Amino acid sequence: MSARTQHTRVHSPVPLHRLKYPPLPLHPPAEYRRLQEAAAYEGTKARVGEAAARERVEIMRESGTVEEDWRETRAERDIQGVLHDIHGLEVEGKLTRGGQAEIWKLSGGKAVKVLEENYSRGGRHFQPTYRLYAEKGLASCPNIVRLLESFDVASAGRTCILVEYIEGQGVWELGGCVGEGEARTITKDLLKALAYLHRRHLAHHDVKPENLMRRADGSTVLIDLDLMKEDLTGEGAAEDMMWAGTSAH
Repeated sequence: MSARTQHTRVHSPVPLHRLKYPPLPLHPPAEYRRLQEAAAYEGTKARVGEAAARERVEIMRESGTVEEDWRETRAERDIQGVLHDIHGLEVEGKLTRGGQAEIWKLSGGKAVKVLEENYSRGGRHFQPTYRLYAEKGLASCPNIVRLLESFDVASAGRTCILVEYIEGQGVWELGGCVGEGEARTITKDLLKALAYLHRRHLAHHDVKPENLMRRADGSTVLIDLDLMKEDLTGEGAAEDMMWAGTSAH
């Protein structure tokens, strides 16, 4: 399936009532609104008093907080539906959330990176990460995280990238407990990944310990390709190597 694949939430000929994750209504139900406002009221009241709690609820109503929360809930449901209906995958939990994306653990040894709207197709910060990955043949490098597929969930306004789920440890978690031999192995694997990118005129642009994972077999994998770009001048490669040296220490 191509990187430009788009999915909506109505998958004919499956009737809506038979979908495991049917689309949610466009507007938040009254009960959802009541529960959200009640939770905000009680939480604020317990901390700073009843007057502040009433004010908090009024601010929520004026700012459309409940509507925005519902919009996010609808988007998540639509993405869950596409993962289940089209890919046969179930969401097992949420792993991390950053400024650009949220990562969910899936069944089948996979994960999905759900890009924020500004970083999804059509957003002002969108990067064609999967297209570059596929066109440049990065799947052939064992030291670069495997991207499996990219698709858009049009009803949610999100681009999603299926990736391998790495059952291992982050290099940043090792702290100062890395011996000389292990540090040499990590650095060697990182340099292999960067050399593979740079030979294809690509730069990672975000080399740091947080973006290095150790597989169960001890090999190191460079992850998070969100900032990867074509690099025809070599400036990006030089930047990568500078940070690689810092990460090695």
